Amino acid sequence: MKEVLLVFTKEGIYNSVMGAMVPLPLLLVAGPLVQQGYNVRIIDQRIEQDWQATLKKELKRNPICVGLSTMTGLQITNCLEIANVVRTVSPHTKIVWGGVHPTTF
Repeated sequence: MKEVLLVFTKEGIYNSVMGAMVPLPLLLVAGPLVQQGYNVRIIDQRIEQDWQATLKKELKRNPICVGLSTMTGLQITNCLEIANVVRTVSPHTKIVWGGVHPTTF
């Protein structure tokens, strides 16, 4: 089965005030993928204490891509950190940046 890995990044001060909420944008992306037969796994950087170890473990499953949900601001730095881990562990895995701001720009 084809694997897709989606990562919800930390949102800076917003998480401190609001706490981690359900990553609805990733669930909206995951739904159609699951219907098409993909195995979708989600890493939520806001609540995953050792997200790097989890990411490295999931990359061993050879996902066809890693999707990152981001907005302008601190999340870009977090996405760059995640992308660096992906490139180091699995250099040929495609990385897709998504979210309101990447889509707009």
